[in-house]
Amino acid sequence: MELQPHHSAPGQQDELSALLRHALLLDLEVTHTGKLLKVGAVLGDQTLARSGSGVTAAVWEDLARFSSAASCVLGHNLVRHDLAVLREEVPQHPLLSLPVIDTLVLSPLAFPENPYHRLVKDYKLARESVNDPVADARQAAVLFGDEFRSFDGLRQTEPGLFALLRFLLTTPEGETDTLAQGMTRFFHALDAFAVPAVAGSSGQPLVADATKGCQQPGRIPPGVLAMCHQLFARFACDSVPVDESLVQTAAQRHALAYALTWLRVAGSNSVLPPWVRLKHPLTGRLIRRWREVPCASPDCAYCRRTHNAGKQLHSFFNLPDFRPTPANATGGSLQRDIVEAGLRGESLLAIMPTGGGKSLCFQLPALVRNYRRGALTIVFSPLQALMKDQVDGLIRRTGTPFAAALYGLLTQPERGDVLRRIKLGDVALLYVSPEQLRNKSFREAISQREIGCWVFDEAHCLSKWGHDFRPDYLYAGRFIREFSAKNGGEIPPIACFTATAKPDVKEEILKFFKDETGRELQLFEGGVERTNLRFEVQVITSHRASAI
Repeated sequence: MELQPHHSAPGQQDELSALLRHALLLDLEVTHTGKLLKVGAVLGDQTLARSGSGVTAAVWEDLARFSSAASCVLGHNLVRHDLAVLREEVPQHPLLSLPVIDTLVLSPLAFPENPYHRLVKDYKLARESVNDPVADARQAAVLFGDEFRSFDGLRQTEPGLFALLRFLLTTPEGETDTLAQGMTRFFHALDAFAVPAVAGSSGQPLVADATKGCQQPGRIPPGVLAMCHQLFARFACDSVPVDESLVQTAAQRHALAYALTWLRVAGSNSVLPPWVRLKHPLTGRLIRRWREVPCASPDCAYCRRTHNAGKQLHSFFNLPDFRPTPANATGGSLQRDIVEAGLRGESLLAIMPTGGGKSLCFQLPALVRNYRRGALTIVFSPLQALMKDQVDGLIRRTGTPFAAALYGLLTQPERGDVLRRIKLGDVALLYVSPEQLRNKSFREAISQREIGCWVFDEAHCLSKWGHDFRPDYLYAGRFIREFSAKNGGEIPPIACFTATAKPDVKEEILKFFKDETGRELQLFEGGVERTNLRFEVQVITSHRASAI
């Protein structure tokens, strides 16, 4: 089959063409209820297409004969979808014993950065035609060609990381691990058997061939753990130990591979695909452990910079220090205390006077949170004008492109653009009204992201007088609980801010989130008095009143 234009070296192109020439390209069309409708396959210049109200045993026999000369099977989302369907229908089908190359597995490793590859890094490929599995099978081959060339570039520019990925992806779980076998064919085509040695700080090679011994499950080649630590230290905390428990199983090794490749582009507008977060939850835990938990080492440049609230304030807002007022109990800055709590991922309720700098208390942690792990912070705000003012002000002060708002004044194209930016990782701080929680397109967009924090600005709207006219504020707690359960289980931190909170309002807010989400909010009280307002009572005489 013909691939699109590229810039691979002639030798690499020959290897790619040879691999594709002997690979069975497969795609199955299944209804949302699991009913199999169509089968599409390509092998060299030959195609197989079968469809109907149901796929019969004869079709599987045709597929077995068609694939008899194939050396491997290649497609998009094969492991979780197509081969799972085939295994359910025909458990002993000969195709199930072939090595597997799944472009979905490779895509986040080949294209960890945004702008994303033109074929979406998710379960679905961009279709050339409607419901055409043969076309989709060919499309997966085009994607694979681009992935091949991306890995070839990595082999030349980062040989150490390339060697480590080769070990992580090709080490089998057992003799029947067809995915590891497919990965071995993939790396063999890349001519990866002679990987240059990578020297450590002592000058001694850490990994001469990280895949040596990969056919012996349980054996970890010398230097692999040291290489992992060296790569993590380049992009995160260098004080976290790396031990053998991280690479014992195939799931662990894949999670480690996704974490390492994402860390290379951390701090930009790239995000982990949702299927990686759900299928390999260890990936997110590794990133959080290396990027979110500060160490005590004075020599760790990452922690001393990223976990320092003052340095982050200067980095994002170019401000020398936090506001001295309102002050905390010891006379220090309450604003700093709130920001530091946000950076630690704590849930809180902050009461600060209007004009006291409360917006920065959730904006700065949101920007840092996105830098550390690509997380999205969602801010509930009751007024459209307030949302627009907050976004415009944040962009003006910081120059960040990562702030956006969804509200009724947006045109449909403008709304669509914001939703697209959310999915792709181009938004770190999103302002919405609570009514958006019932909007399907909004829910689908944020489900593509890891939620770092739920923020309620003007949180007094959660009290009895507020939800009388905005009932969706009460729905927010239930939504957070159910959304979190569907997307990983753990409820992110919740931060509430207001300048209007009597004792009964405070108690109501604290009780609401405790009952609905199980989150206990730490209370920060800075008062409600504003020094920039002056109140004066004057006696009005009848003469002056008539003049008025």
